[in-house]
Amino acid sequence: MPGVRGLPSVTEVMDSVGLGFSGWMPPARREWALARGAALHAAIALDAEGALDDASVHPEIAGQLDAYRKWVAATQHVVLASEIELVHSRWQYVGHPDRVGLVGGKVTLIDWKHSVDRDYCALQMGGYAPLVREAFPDTPVEQYVALSLSPDGNYSTHVIVPDEQTFLACLLVHRAREARKKVPA
Repeated sequence: MPGVRGLPSVTEVMDSVGLGFSGWMPPARREWALARGAALHAAIALDAEGALDDASVHPEIAGQLDAYRKWVAATQHVVLASEIELVHSRWQYVGHPDRVGLVGGKVTLIDWKHSVDRDYCALQMGGYAPLVREAFPDTPVEQYVALSLSPDGNYSTHVIVPDEQTFLACLLVHRAREARKKVPA
């Protein structure tokens, strides 16, 4: 799905080259996973603002929200920016990093996950890293974390090394494919 001004999103780029969800997850399961993720993201954002009504939390995400809260308490996490839309001026793509905040005193880019596939996360963070660097030039990210939030209320932290080169290569392939679609037959 295109982002702002028709620019490709990090997810769209990854999907278009076969390295995103659409490459391995059946469409019905993907739609369910996206809806569950959207509900969890909304609950986390409201919780961080102190505006979440716990009675409104769907039981399917309650354990993951509990895991998030345990992680916040354990790390004394401080929110700097949450659920933001960023556009890269040079590369002309859009991304929606879940959170930039302090974790253990370090500026950290955090992505909420149900489960962690390190290669997928490295590619996704490779797309987010240039966006965050451009948006917050005076606040360099010191670490990248995929935070796996389990339905049983536990969490696991995975430090990720962003793969920016591969993401930018995917972006170029995506653009080439889109350009070919516009060439008359």
